[in-house]
Amino acid sequence: MSLGGDSAGAHLALAATLRLRDRRPDLIRFMLLYYGLYGFRDSPSRRRFADPDYGLTPAKLRFYESCYLGSDAVPELDPEIDLLSADLSGLPPAFIGAAALDPLLDDSLILSDALARAGGVAELRIYAGVLHGFLHWSRLVPTATQALEDGARALRNGVLNRPS
Repeated sequence: MSLGGDSAGAHLALAATLRLRDRRPDLIRFMLLYYGLYGFRDSPSRRRFADPDYGLTPAKLRFYESCYLGSDAVPELDPEIDLLSADLSGLPPAFIGAAALDPLLDDSLILSDALARAGGVAELRIYAGVLHGFLHWSRLVPTATQALEDGARALRNGVLNRPS
């Protein structure tokens, strides 16, 4: 089985894989993760792309976080939101697709590095000129089609254990 998603779906896919790693280590064979929120509370990309023109404002991020955690949670202390502080060893290979103009860009960059430091394998692709959520515009944005094709190739190769 493989897990994947974009944005909150990428976060949920990584969180589920972390939970399953200790219980059923061979169940998840690949992760397909597009522009997820993995744990940063503040980063250069969050500050640089905080303007509403980039779509994903700090207020929207807080709203989505409260929907996920509930109103009583303390996000800084919640391991369900700060996946970057988790032990990332023993995870399956991953494809990480990131949008260059995204407040969550740094989450993807750090996740890729953290997986490598933990002995894992991650292919990171940063797509120039696109915003958070760009995959949803695949009929209008050629970069979205390319990102989906890249993810499909990585998934196929990762599951079949073949190099690209």
